[in-house]
Amino acid sequence: MIGKRVKATATKSGGKHAGSLVDYITKDKDKHKVMQIGGKNFISDRLIGQRLEMMALAGENPRSKNPLNHYVLSWREQERPTAEQIDRAVDILLAEMEMQEHQVIYAAHQDTHNIHVHVVINRIHPDTIQPIQINRGFDIEALHRAVTRIEHTQGWQPLENAKYQIDEDGKIVERQDYESQPQPQQRAADFENRTGQKSAQRIGIETLAPIVKDANDWQQLHRQLAAVGAKYHQKGTGAIVTIGETTIKASSIDRAASFSNLQKRLGTYEPPIEDLNIAPISPQPLMEQMPPGWQQYTQLRTDYYSNKTSDADVLRQKWDERYRQLAERQRQEREELLSGRWEGKGAILNALRHTLAEDQKEEKQELQQQQEAERERLRDKYQQFPSFEEWQRLRGREDLAEKWRYRHGEPSPNLERIVGQQQQEKQERQPSQDYGITM
Repeated sequence: MIGKRVKATATKSGGKHAGSLVDYITKDKDKHKVMQIGGKNFISDRLIGQRLEMMALAGENPRSKNPLNHYVLSWREQERPTAEQIDRAVDILLAEMEMQEHQVIYAAHQDTHNIHVHVVINRIHPDTIQPIQINRGFDIEALHRAVTRIEHTQGWQPLENAKYQIDEDGKIVERQDYESQPQPQQRAADFENRTGQKSAQRIGIETLAPIVKDANDWQQLHRQLAAVGAKYHQKGTGAIVTIGETTIKASSIDRAASFSNLQKRLGTYEPPIEDLNIAPISPQPLMEQMPPGWQQYTQLRTDYYSNKTSDADVLRQKWDERYRQLAERQRQEREELLSGRWEGKGAILNALRHTLAEDQKEEKQELQQQQEAERERLRDKYQQFPSFEEWQRLRGREDLAEKWRYRHGEPSPNLERIVGQQQQEKQERQPSQDYGITM
């Protein structure tokens, strides 16, 4: 089982954020995504009432702009929890976080290969109206413990690199063989699963962290990082690392790479004293032995997004020029209409200014609508490129898609049937048939 916290991006008030977040996890446009919805610690027993109660309480303390925590518990692909097990998993999560008295709305989804449950916890206590800091700010640790407890209680297979385990006395303890090396965060892991390509964070962990630890001074560090396609530079009071075209926090590759730790070891930060040649960096396969077709897939994907960037740049330049032309034309129009002698005609002048401003505002809005329509067409043209698994299926290689999908060792329930079917189809096809697809 995997547990993760979903980072909030909303800037709206606590009440509005509560409403939109509950809608996000419970709405089911396709009528097959949401398999179960639950709520705890509400007066109402209906979702519509629970949503309003959560919105009201979340907005009670205006000093807490984001009092909601959003977590996801995800089972392995072959694990199929019952409704009772999903309810119990949420109970265990709340107990480990000591949030049993707080408002909670959760929804189990089945729209991916893995059944997963979204859990929204309102940190505003219903009695004190004060926001509670879960586990003194270390809520991820409580989440790890909860996952371990759920796995043990319900008999699910634990992760290979799980931080905690249950001892003989039934207590949660940290594993002695736990690997404390940083692991790619969920967003990076999702990218890897989708593309079969190492994320920038994994490259940082595996390749850059040793360079950082061995560096004796700032200039050596800059030169060695440039040689492998990376840059380390200060940003605000911290530091970031640029790997290819991706930028990540320096501390996400290793604690030793954090800005404060490096300054303690190497002295006050020094930018590069010379222009450095940053080596080009190519996509790196996630595993040594990638399924056939990965190189072709990666090249197609790279070209696809390169074309998207190019088209977007052309569109941006076009609209920058159109806005510049509009601004210049409207400036000239104001000068021509408002020039002259207006002594004693202030009321007429003000009316003219107002009318002109409204007309020019409408022109800008019309241009904005045209621009948004072209952006929408660009988005329609460049839908998300298929995942490596989806691409294999699109080109008729269901067997390779299944092998990638179950690469962690879980048995594929479909592989034997798929291979047999493909062998039969191969005998019926012309030998020259091409399995490739173009995107």
